[in-house]
Amino acid sequence: MNYLIIIIVAVVAVLAFLFGFYRGYIRQSCWGGAVAGTVLVAVIVDRYAAEFNERGIMMLSVAAASMIILTILCQLVRRYIKKQVANSQKLSFYRQYDDRTENEELILVSLDKGDIKSYRKRAKRKFRENRGAWGIVDRIFGGITFLLNLAMAAAIILGLGMFIIDVANITVAYDALQPLYESPVWTHFGFFYCLDIVIATLLCMSIRLGYKSGLLSALGTLIVIALVGGAGYLAYHLAFNVEAFDSAAMGLKDGVLSGLLANIEPALNALNITTEFVARVVVAVGLFLIMLIIIIIIAIFIPHAVDKLRNIKFIVAIDGVLGAAVLTAVVFAVLIALGAFAYMINDLDAFARFNEYMNYSSLAKALYDYNILNNVAVIQNIPLRDWFGLNG
Repeated sequence: MNYLIIIIVAVVAVLAFLFGFYRGYIRQSCWGGAVAGTVLVAVIVDRYAAEFNERGIMMLSVAAASMIILTILCQLVRRYIKKQVANSQKLSFYRQYDDRTENEELILVSLDKGDIKSYRKRAKRKFRENRGAWGIVDRIFGGITFLLNLAMAAAIILGLGMFIIDVANITVAYDALQPLYESPVWTHFGFFYCLDIVIATLLCMSIRLGYKSGLLSALGTLIVIALVGGAGYLAYHLAFNVEAFDSAAMGLKDGVLSGLLANIEPALNALNITTEFVARVVVAVGLFLIMLIIIIIIAIFIPHAVDKLRNIKFIVAIDGVLGAAVLTAVVFAVLIALGAFAYMINDLDAFARFNEYMNYSSLAKALYDYNILNNVAVIQNIPLRDWFGLNG
């Protein structure tokens, strides 16, 4: 069975390389290589980080730095290869210039003579710009890149699924996948690195998505949300605390709303709500709707303002870096919090297998055993066991 798995993996790897070779490097994302490189750096550093007191935060910092450096390096290599390929194609174009010109002249001559056969022959002639040696480099890098991307995608899906099945002790699924659990792919690789690959992928996505979306777009959304919340509070304050709106509330109570309030007054009394309160709520809602119209107008122009700012190159770069930093920090904060809560109940029997995975994974260990929150009294005093009835 192990030989069959190896053969299947080898065939898929060859096909993946050929597809990537066809597409080329400059048309692909190199996230798989960045993830693999980050995991490799984390594993190497983990072996020599035993003397550090803040081992967890150091490991996460090294992972983030590695991901940023590898991502930038991939982009620089892509730009360089793309430029060299373009130069080779331009050179090839000028070398073919005389042939192209002659072919166009022959097409015009064929049309003048009415020689449709000759015209069709000349019109079908293709002139392709030679990509040169850099085109071959682009193809080879493309094959390796797509192979790494596919390998990392398969490792995430398969590894995470096998991890969940093993930790949750899903016997039926485990028995069905037992050949995979016993294969060298899992015993020498998957078991040790599946969680690291998942964490590195989350880090990669955070940096890339954060840089692409930037911070300005998020700030624009937050501004709109703040304006809506502020309008709601202001409308409530004006209706209930400003004397100038007392007459409006009383006018509604005794006028337009008098009939409706008279019909529902028994129900209001049962809920200990006065008719004056309802009138003031109506005033507050009216004020809020008026302010909401203004907010909608502002919200329409905010995206345009953001787009204008992002047309400036240095602002795009700064905005992207800030967006990547903020989103990565949020993802790390969530992972650290989840790791700390899980570590608080790590002595439970159900966590025995889970602990093994975490202890053998470099990055996962930084979120678990070496989590910076494990020594914070406020976090450790949270009665997590009481909430979930785990003390008994």
